[in-house]
Amino acid sequence: MMKIIIIWVAVLAFLSQFKVEARTFIALPKYQCPTGWDVNPATKLCYKLINRPMPQIFAQQYCKVLDPKAKLLRIQDKQENDFVREYTYGGDAIWIGAKAKFDIIDRKWANANCNQNVNFVCERKIEEPAESAESESSECPRKWIYRSQTKSCYRAFSGNRNITWLDGDKLCGESGAESKEDAALVSVTNAYENKFVMDLARRRQPNWQYIFLGAIGDTKSRKHWDWVDGNAFKQFHNWELTMPRGNRRMAVLAMARNGRWQNTYADQAMPGRTVVVCKFTLN
Repeated sequence: MMKIIIIWVAVLAFLSQFKVEARTFIALPKYQCPTGWDVNPATKLCYKLINRPMPQIFAQQYCKVLDPKAKLLRIQDKQENDFVREYTYGGDAIWIGAKAKFDIIDRKWANANCNQNVNFVCERKIEEPAESAESESSECPRKWIYRSQTKSCYRAFSGNRNITWLDGDKLCGESGAESKEDAALVSVTNAYENKFVMDLARRRQPNWQYIFLGAIGDTKSRKHWDWVDGNAFKQFHNWELTMPRGNRRMAVLAMARNGRWQNTYADQAMPGRTVVVCKFTLN
Protein backbone atom coordinates (compact mmCIF):
# COMPACT_ATOMS: atom_id res chain seq x y z
CA MET A 1 0.00 0.00 0.00
CA MET A 2 1.25 3.43 -0.89
CA LYS A 3 2.40 5.19 2.21
CA ILE A 4 1.81 8.88 2.61
CA ILE A 5 3.41 10.93 5.34
CA ILE A 6 3.07 14.59 6.22
CA ILE A 7 6.30 16.56 6.26
CA TRP A 8 6.40 19.66 8.45
CA VAL A 9 9.80 20.86 7.25
CA ALA A 10 10.93 22.56 4.09
CA VAL A 11 11.39 20.08 1.24
CA LEU A 12 12.63 20.08 -2.33
CA ALA A 13 10.20 19.21 -5.09
CA PHE A 14 12.18 17.21 -7.60
CA LEU A 15 10.22 17.60 -10.79
CA SER A 16 12.70 16.21 -13.29
CA GLN A 17 10.96 12.99 -14.33
CA PHE A 18 8.89 14.54 -17.07
CA LYS A 19 10.00 16.93 -19.79
CA VAL A 20 7.28 19.09 -21.29
CA GLU A 21 7.26 21.82 -23.87
CA ALA A 22 7.32 25.41 -22.66
CA ARG A 23 3.75 26.63 -22.23
CA THR A 24 2.05 29.90 -21.57
CA PHE A 25 -0.28 29.91 -18.56
CA ILE A 26 -2.96 32.55 -18.91
CA ALA A 27 -4.80 34.22 -16.05
CA LEU A 28 -8.39 33.63 -17.13
CA PRO A 29 -10.78 36.57 -16.71
CA LYS A 30 -12.77 34.61 -14.11
CA TYR A 31 -9.66 34.15 -11.98
CA GLN A 32 -7.63 37.33 -11.83
CA CYS A 33 -3.94 37.30 -10.93
CA PRO A 34 -1.59 40.27 -10.59
CA THR A 35 0.52 41.14 -13.60
CA GLY A 36 3.28 38.58 -14.12
CA TRP A 37 1.53 35.82 -12.14
CA ASP A 38 -0.18 32.73 -13.60
CA VAL A 39 -3.34 30.98 -12.47
CA ASN A 40 -4.27 27.39 -11.71
CA PRO A 41 -8.09 27.38 -12.02
CA ALA A 42 -8.31 24.11 -10.06
CA THR A 43 -6.77 25.62 -6.93
CA LYS A 44 -7.80 29.23 -7.58
CA LEU A 45 -4.25 30.25 -6.73
CA CYS A 46 -1.73 32.44 -8.54
CA TYR A 47 1.86 31.28 -9.06
CA LYS A 48 5.13 32.97 -9.97
CA LEU A 49 8.30 31.05 -10.81
CA ILE A 50 11.43 32.78 -9.49
CA ASN A 51 14.56 31.80 -11.38
CA ARG A 52 16.86 33.28 -8.77
CA PRO A 53 18.45 30.52 -6.65
CA MET A 54 18.67 31.23 -2.91
CA PRO A 55 18.35 29.44 0.47
CA GLN A 56 14.88 28.41 1.59
CA ILE A 57 14.51 31.07 4.29
CA PHE A 58 15.42 33.84 1.86
CA ALA A 59 12.97 32.39 -0.66
CA GLN A 60 10.18 32.72 1.93
CA GLN A 61 11.13 36.34 2.57
CA TYR A 62 11.43 37.08 -1.15
CA CYS A 63 7.84 35.95 -1.73
CA LYS A 64 6.61 38.30 1.01
CA VAL A 65 8.53 41.23 -0.42
CA LEU A 66 7.29 40.39 -3.91
CA ASP A 67 3.69 40.48 -2.70
CA PRO A 68 2.49 40.81 0.92
CA LYS A 69 -0.21 38.22 0.16
CA ALA A 70 2.28 35.70 -1.24
CA LYS A 71 4.11 32.80 0.39
CA LEU A 72 6.41 29.98 -0.65
CA LEU A 73 4.51 27.32 -2.59
CA ARG A 74 2.76 24.56 -0.66
CA ILE A 75 1.65 21.59 -2.75
CA GLN A 76 -1.56 20.11 -1.38
CA ASP A 77 -2.50 17.33 -3.80
CA LYS A 78 -1.54 15.41 -6.94
CA GLN A 79 -3.32 17.84 -9.28
CA GLU A 80 -1.33 20.75 -7.94
CA ASN A 81 1.85 18.69 -8.04
CA ASP A 82 1.23 17.92 -11.74
CA PHE A 83 0.45 21.57 -12.46
CA VAL A 84 3.65 22.77 -10.81
CA ARG A 85 5.73 20.14 -12.59
CA GLU A 86 4.35 21.42 -15.89
CA TYR A 87 4.62 25.06 -14.83
CA THR A 88 8.31 24.66 -14.05
CA TYR A 89 8.88 22.72 -17.29
CA GLY A 90 9.62 19.54 -15.35
CA GLY A 91 13.33 20.22 -15.22
CA ASP A 92 14.60 21.81 -12.03
CA ALA A 93 14.29 21.31 -8.32
CA ILE A 94 12.39 24.06 -6.51
CA TRP A 95 11.85 25.06 -2.93
CA ILE A 96 8.37 24.53 -1.53
CA GLY A 97 7.00 25.27 1.92
CA ALA A 98 6.13 23.08 4.87
CA LYS A 99 3.07 20.90 5.55
CA ALA A 100 3.10 19.06 2.26
CA LYS A 101 2.30 15.46 1.35
CA PHE A 102 5.25 13.23 0.51
CA ASP A 103 4.82 10.06 -1.51
CA ILE A 104 7.55 7.64 -0.38
CA ILE A 105 6.99 5.27 -3.31
CA ASP A 106 7.21 7.87 -6.08
CA ARG A 107 10.02 9.79 -4.35
CA LYS A 108 9.12 13.01 -6.15
CA TRP A 109 10.07 15.13 -3.15
CA ALA A 110 12.99 14.81 -0.77
CA ASN A 111 14.50 16.45 2.30
CA ALA A 112 17.21 18.98 1.49
CA ASN A 113 19.77 21.30 2.99
CA CYS A 114 17.86 24.53 3.62
CA ASN A 115 20.99 26.55 2.89
CA GLN A 116 21.21 25.21 -0.64
CA ASN A 117 20.62 27.77 -3.41
CA VAL A 118 17.53 26.65 -5.34
CA ASN A 119 14.87 28.26 -7.56
CA PHE A 120 11.37 28.50 -6.11
CA VAL A 121 7.70 29.30 -6.73
CA CYS A 122 5.64 31.87 -4.84
CA GLU A 123 1.89 31.47 -4.54
CA ARG A 124 -1.00 33.70 -3.50
CA LYS A 125 -4.78 33.74 -3.65
CA ILE A 126 -6.52 35.07 -6.74
CA GLU A 127 -7.69 38.66 -6.89
CA GLU A 128 -11.37 39.35 -6.45
CA PRO A 129 -12.91 40.31 -9.81
CA ALA A 130 -12.73 44.04 -10.25
CA GLU A 131 -15.90 46.03 -10.64
CA SER A 132 -16.49 48.00 -13.80
CA ALA A 133 -12.92 48.97 -14.62
CA GLU A 134 -13.15 52.10 -16.69
CA SER A 135 -15.15 53.89 -19.34
CA GLU A 136 -15.16 56.98 -21.42
CA SER A 137 -17.77 58.73 -19.35
CA SER A 138 -19.49 62.07 -19.32
CA GLU A 139 -17.95 62.35 -15.85
CA CYS A 140 -14.61 63.13 -17.50
CA PRO A 141 -13.58 65.58 -20.21
CA ARG A 142 -13.16 64.31 -23.75
CA LYS A 143 -10.14 61.99 -24.24
CA TRP A 144 -9.99 61.19 -20.54
CA ILE A 145 -10.88 57.77 -19.10
CA TYR A 146 -13.06 57.46 -16.00
CA ARG A 147 -12.37 54.82 -13.33
CA SER A 148 -15.18 54.34 -10.86
CA GLN A 149 -13.08 52.75 -8.10
CA THR A 150 -10.99 55.89 -7.67
CA LYS A 151 -13.56 58.37 -9.00
CA SER A 152 -10.76 59.77 -11.13
CA CYS A 153 -10.02 60.61 -14.75
CA TYR A 154 -6.90 59.38 -16.55
CA ARG A 155 -5.15 60.16 -19.80
CA ALA A 156 -2.05 58.56 -21.33
CA PHE A 157 0.35 60.28 -23.71
CA SER A 158 2.87 58.57 -25.97
CA GLY A 159 6.36 59.49 -24.90
CA ASN A 160 9.79 59.18 -26.41
CA ARG A 161 13.30 58.37 -25.29
CA ASN A 162 14.12 61.97 -24.41
CA ILE A 163 11.19 62.94 -22.21
CA THR A 164 11.93 63.69 -18.55
CA TRP A 165 9.74 63.55 -15.45
CA LEU A 166 9.60 67.35 -15.48
CA ASP A 167 8.33 67.26 -19.07
CA GLY A 168 5.64 64.80 -18.04
CA ASP A 169 4.62 66.89 -15.05
CA LYS A 170 4.28 69.94 -17.29
CA LEU A 171 2.28 67.98 -19.88
CA CYS A 172 -0.20 66.80 -17.24
CA GLY A 173 -0.64 70.30 -15.89
CA GLU A 174 -1.31 71.70 -19.35
CA SER A 175 -3.70 68.92 -20.38
CA GLY A 176 -5.67 69.34 -17.17
CA ALA A 177 -5.81 73.11 -17.58
CA GLU A 178 -7.44 72.66 -21.00
CA SER A 179 -10.41 71.17 -19.15
CA LYS A 180 -10.06 73.45 -16.12
CA GLU A 181 -8.89 70.54 -13.99
CA ASP A 182 -5.85 70.22 -11.72
CA ALA A 183 -4.20 67.17 -13.29
CA ALA A 184 -0.85 65.70 -12.26
CA LEU A 185 1.28 62.69 -13.00
CA VAL A 186 -0.60 59.60 -11.87
CA SER A 187 -0.66 58.36 -8.28
CA VAL A 188 -1.16 54.64 -7.63
CA THR A 189 -3.05 53.65 -4.49
CA ASN A 190 -3.45 49.86 -4.85
CA ALA A 191 -2.52 46.85 -6.99
CA TYR A 192 -5.63 47.20 -9.15
CA GLU A 193 -4.76 50.77 -10.04
CA ASN A 194 -1.17 49.74 -10.73
CA LYS A 195 -2.39 47.23 -13.33
CA PHE A 196 -4.92 49.73 -14.69
CA VAL A 197 -2.14 52.28 -15.33
CA MET A 198 -0.08 49.61 -17.10
CA ASP A 199 -3.05 48.77 -19.32
CA LEU A 200 -3.53 52.44 -20.20
CA ALA A 201 0.13 52.70 -21.19
CA ARG A 202 -0.06 49.54 -23.27
CA ARG A 203 -3.05 50.86 -25.20
CA ARG A 204 -1.30 54.14 -25.91
CA GLN A 205 2.16 52.72 -26.63
CA PRO A 206 2.35 48.89 -27.00
CA ASN A 207 6.15 48.83 -26.79
CA TRP A 208 6.37 51.10 -23.75
CA GLN A 209 9.21 50.50 -21.32
CA TYR A 210 8.55 53.01 -18.53
CA ILE A 211 5.72 55.11 -17.08
CA PHE A 212 6.35 58.26 -15.09
CA LEU A 213 4.51 58.26 -11.73
CA GLY A 214 3.69 61.36 -9.74
CA ALA A 215 5.81 60.82 -6.64
CA ILE A 216 8.77 62.65 -5.12
CA GLY A 217 11.01 61.28 -2.40
CA ASP A 218 14.31 60.26 -0.88
CA THR A 219 16.71 57.78 -2.52
CA LYS A 220 17.89 56.68 0.93
CA SER A 221 14.52 55.53 2.28
CA ARG A 222 11.11 54.18 1.26
CA LYS A 223 9.50 56.07 4.12
CA HIS A 224 9.97 59.59 2.80
CA TRP A 225 7.90 59.62 -0.39
CA ASP A 226 4.78 61.56 -1.33
CA TRP A 227 2.32 61.58 -4.22
CA VAL A 228 2.20 65.06 -5.71
CA ASP A 229 -1.61 64.93 -5.91
CA GLY A 230 -1.91 64.49 -2.14
CA ASN A 231 -2.82 60.79 -1.99
CA ALA A 232 -1.23 58.80 0.84
CA PHE A 233 1.91 57.05 -0.39
CA LYS A 234 2.15 54.62 2.52
CA GLN A 235 -1.07 52.76 1.76
CA PHE A 236 0.48 50.95 -1.23
CA HIS A 237 3.88 50.62 -2.86
CA ASN A 238 5.38 48.28 -5.44
CA TRP A 239 9.13 48.85 -5.34
CA GLU A 240 11.77 46.85 -7.16
CA LEU A 241 13.66 44.96 -4.46
CA THR A 242 16.80 47.10 -4.77
CA MET A 243 14.98 50.43 -4.89
CA PRO A 244 15.19 53.26 -4.05
CA ARG A 245 18.86 53.97 -4.60
CA GLY A 246 21.14 56.64 -6.05
CA ASN A 247 23.71 59.31 -5.34
CA ARG A 248 21.35 62.30 -5.42
CA ARG A 249 19.04 62.58 -2.46
CA MET A 250 15.88 63.92 -4.13
CA ALA A 251 14.28 61.62 -6.69
CA VAL A 252 11.06 60.90 -8.58
CA LEU A 253 9.28 57.69 -9.53
CA ALA A 254 8.81 55.55 -12.65
CA MET A 255 7.22 52.17 -13.35
CA ALA A 256 8.93 49.48 -15.44
CA ARG A 257 7.19 46.94 -17.69
CA ASN A 258 7.00 44.40 -14.86
CA GLY A 259 4.85 46.83 -12.86
CA ARG A 260 7.58 47.47 -10.31
CA TRP A 261 8.64 50.96 -9.28
CA GLN A 262 12.09 52.46 -9.47
CA ASN A 263 13.41 55.89 -8.67
CA THR A 264 14.91 58.24 -11.23
CA TYR A 265 15.69 61.96 -11.38
CA ALA A 266 13.33 64.68 -12.52
CA ASP A 267 15.71 66.12 -15.11
CA GLN A 268 16.84 62.80 -16.60
CA ALA A 269 15.17 60.72 -19.31
CA MET A 270 14.61 57.00 -18.77
CA PRO A 271 16.65 54.53 -20.87
CA GLY A 272 13.68 53.55 -23.03
CA ARG A 273 10.35 54.65 -24.46
CA THR A 274 8.39 56.33 -21.68
CA VAL A 275 4.65 56.93 -21.40
CA VAL A 276 3.12 59.80 -19.43
CA VAL A 277 -0.10 58.99 -17.53
CA CYS A 278 -2.00 61.91 -15.99
CA LYS A 279 -4.77 61.81 -13.40
CA PHE A 280 -7.18 64.05 -11.55
CA THR A 281 -9.86 63.16 -9.02
CA LEU A 282 -13.41 64.38 -9.47
CA ASN A 283 -14.85 66.54 -6.72
